[in-house]
Amino acid sequence: MPEEVRAVLSPIIRILETSDNDDLKRLRESYCRSDLDVKSKMSWSKVMEQLYSDYGYKIDSNIVEPDHIAVEFEFVSILFRDASEALSRGDHLGFAKKLIEAHRFISAHLVPMLLQCKMPLAEELRDIVVLTVEVIRPLVIRLIREGLIRKTYDHNTKIN
Repeated sequence: MPEEVRAVLSPIIRILETSDNDDLKRLRESYCRSDLDVKSKMSWSKVMEQLYSDYGYKIDSNIVEPDHIAVEFEFVSILFRDASEALSRGDHLGFAKKLIEAHRFISAHLVPMLLQCKMPLAEELRDIVVLTVEVIRPLVIRLIREGLIRKTYDHNTKIN
């Protein structure tokens, strides 16, 4: 593993090794986000499960909650993988759609959760996620401006 990657991951690995399971189980949007009202928090897992289902992504909610950070990261990684595969096939529209979907999901779910979560692991992951959004945002804006994909963002996503 390159030294730069090891330097970024070592605090995260250390936190994972020393955290108890209860702390890790609470790394959920419905637990961390203070901008969600009580009713929304109670139904958030179902909302996330439906969102994943709309993309054909299935999780075993008996193992982990649908709004858990691990599930959300896995979902984003699938979107990035699909974008990469589309680009490999020369499917520029498919690439644009998947990249924009990943950007939208990160901006609407991961960033707000990590900004509001006071747990050590969330604090370590925050900069990585925010940097990811900052790196892909110019490409997303360019794809939209060039008309490869229509702007389909919800009110939570801000693109200038």
